[in-house]
Amino acid sequence: MSNFADDVLYMGLTTGPDQHAVTDVHGEWTWQQLHDHVDSFARYLTTLDIPQRSRVVLVGPDSVWHHIALLACAQAGMIFVPVNSRYTPTDADHVMRLIRPAVGMIHPGYSEIFSHTGALSTGEQAGPFELIRWRDDDRPDLSQIQTERDPILVTLTSGSTAAPKPVLYSAEGEKAVSRLHGALWRLNSSDVLMAPPAFSWIYGLGTANLTSIMSGSKTVMLERFSPRLLCERAEGSGITVFMGVVTHFRILVEYCEKTGARPFGPEFRMAASGGERRDEVAFDKFEQMFGVPVLDLYASSEGRPGFGYDPITDPRPTSASCGRVIPGVQARVERGESDLAGELFLRSDGNYMGYFDPDVLVRDEVTPQDWIPMGDRFELTEGWGYVVGRSKEVIIRGGANISPVEVESVLAEHPRVDGVAVVGLESATRGEDVAAAVVGDFGSPEDLQSILEDHCRGRLADFKIPTLWILVDGLPRNSNDKVDKPAVKQLFGTVGA
Repeated sequence: MSNFADDVLYMGLTTGPDQHAVTDVHGEWTWQQLHDHVDSFARYLTTLDIPQRSRVVLVGPDSVWHHIALLACAQAGMIFVPVNSRYTPTDADHVMRLIRPAVGMIHPGYSEIFSHTGALSTGEQAGPFELIRWRDDDRPDLSQIQTERDPILVTLTSGSTAAPKPVLYSAEGEKAVSRLHGALWRLNSSDVLMAPPAFSWIYGLGTANLTSIMSGSKTVMLERFSPRLLCERAEGSGITVFMGVVTHFRILVEYCEKTGARPFGPEFRMAASGGERRDEVAFDKFEQMFGVPVLDLYASSEGRPGFGYDPITDPRPTSASCGRVIPGVQARVERGESDLAGELFLRSDGNYMGYFDPDVLVRDEVTPQDWIPMGDRFELTEGWGYVVGRSKEVIIRGGANISPVEVESVLAEHPRVDGVAVVGLESATRGEDVAAAVVGDFGSPEDLQSILEDHCRGRLADFKIPTLWILVDGLPRNSNDKVDKPAVKQLFGTVGA
């Protein structure tokens, strides 16, 4: 079993066990309270008749309970899996196949996600969560499989494939990521960090909030992103560091312009954004409001840490650059002799372990010595990194990765659809909008949208359903008879502007 929990809470407990560590929807938490809840839940997990490395899933609004569960699972030798609370029952079925969980922590209001999966209530609670069990006599026992590092966490990412991929992380890797990011951002016990990215993403759970906790900083958590809620929670909190995705900054700036709200005061010192292309208009407005520029952070679910900015030595973003390679990380770009850009590879002690497999624990185990392909075309010039383009056709909407293949597959199931292509179109508010060009027997574009939106509900999470639609006679194709996605985007003209 891992000493991960002790290492993560060490700075806070050393600084002052009775000092406030976290503010969330449930109130204020001291470092000692976090320690006691972690210890109590870990002891409960060890009383269950399940082998180590069994999976514990959590569904509910973002709160410190995600981190309590993560630390308790590590202490008890289990693997924690935070599940996106916006998942549909269809998504839940996929989670069951990928993860084969043994225990669930289900918040009231979210029970329908797993209600059809054969889960049994234990009649017990962990904080606000109902504890449920799955009986699976054929679930493989992974406890005896030897690995170089200690597996503690799986997050699901829906990137360039048609379905979420389960990324496996280790205790050693997550401690390394938190230490490297904490050192880069110079976090300490005087800082107060707020980061609204969802805790089902490794960015929200690990990169931002776990780094804050391990650095001994106070952390202010939001159960969901809302500019009004953000301003209310930030009031009087003395936020010094804010981290999000571009969409968070856009929406917050617009809200502050309309209402005059100012959630960040004179102690505010750093803002960072990752996951989407920069929006210079929104970022300039943010700096004008709060006196702090928005710095960049580059990484992926598999490759982290990556590139970023030290707010002291590089206090302003360099044009078009995602920053310098973070100390402790190695980077290389493989390119042709005449090419300036090539494919980026990273490696560090923070390397992920590989993709989780419920039969063998991990497929093709990754070590800290392995180079991680980032899937982006990249330039590295005098220490500065530049993303030239994505090699995957992933759509990034509000910081969430959406696979066009997944959306196309659902739309193609409708009997009146003869052909479909899904692309991302630049959006003024959410990074990219999901746009669908459809060939089929529909009377009008209005009928097309109404019928297919209804078809998607229950089959796709709401944020994956297209918001832009066009009815076409045929899809443009290239010389290889493949759908020409750039030409599909042109069909929409200025619809996504």
